[in-house]
Amino acid sequence: MYWIDNHCDVLYQLWKRVKEDCSFFSNKQPQENLFLSDDSPLDVSYNSLKYSNVFLQNFAIFVPDHIPQTGKLGVALKQIDLFYQNVEPFVPLLSCRNGNKIEEKTRSVLSLEGGEAVGKDLSILRLFYRLGVRQIGLTWNCANALADGCKETRNGGLTNFGKEFVKEMVRLGMIVDVSHLSEQGFWDVVSIPDVKVMASHSNCRKICDHPRNLTDDQIKTIIELNGLIGITYVPQFVFHPYQEATMEHLLFHLEHIQYLGGEDHLSFGSDFDGMENKLYGLSNAFDLPSFYRVLSRYFPKSLVDKWTYRNALYFYKNSLR
Repeated sequence: MYWIDNHCDVLYQLWKRVKEDCSFFSNKQPQENLFLSDDSPLDVSYNSLKYSNVFLQNFAIFVPDHIPQTGKLGVALKQIDLFYQNVEPFVPLLSCRNGNKIEEKTRSVLSLEGGEAVGKDLSILRLFYRLGVRQIGLTWNCANALADGCKETRNGGLTNFGKEFVKEMVRLGMIVDVSHLSEQGFWDVVSIPDVKVMASHSNCRKICDHPRNLTDDQIKTIIELNGLIGITYVPQFVFHPYQEATMEHLLFHLEHIQYLGGEDHLSFGSDFDGMENKLYGLSNAFDLPSFYRVLSRYFPKSLVDKWTYRNALYFYKNSLR
């Protein structure tokens, strides 16, 4: 049993614990390394990754909405610093210059959830790349300088700057994450030549009608582009009413994408450390072996292994430089 997880918010949780007004220019660090702690309160910790054989974990940088625009870059940089101080020494970054030689031991990918910290400056994008960021979700739920998020009722697409931003990501060899993006933004992204696209933590709207989930046409397009879809454990995106959502409801999303031809494009993006409500029995990375057993009761091992790590491994190997 092995796992790859396309999304967690450990860095946001570490940042919150050094006070939300803390910028990159502060010397504050957590009093202890909660990621390494034996009794860590984090959903994703070093011990839980090792216990569940997660050999590639994606760590997202997330700047909350209430931070003013002038402070967003500093908060993002602070989370990158927390990553290198608390996580990367124990879960080293995947070597993107040699992506075809991924070792089967725990490695990390650094991503940015929402492009607000970039502002309107492509040089900041290139600096994030040099700091190790290899994947960017263009928006969170609201609009920014790049595009509209999925909860903007006007459903605007990419701005002119957003189109230049994605083209620069393509040039750098970065992955565009369409989770949280508006539908029109999605179609604008996939129209850009040579784009590497994934939905790191999104489910099927046909199964659970929520704007954060993907339509069938979006799913089919990601498949056509050899992209990746990470099924997420957020109850609100799994089943209505979300209070009744279970691990078993995730199976319907897997089956639906498989039906649409996505057997080789399925994976998981937990959103651990980023959700208030959780599925019973799937509350942190220690629970992944139990979930693997549930999957194995309904699907052959060859499929389960594709979805828990093989598909994502193939995608990262062939997408990152």
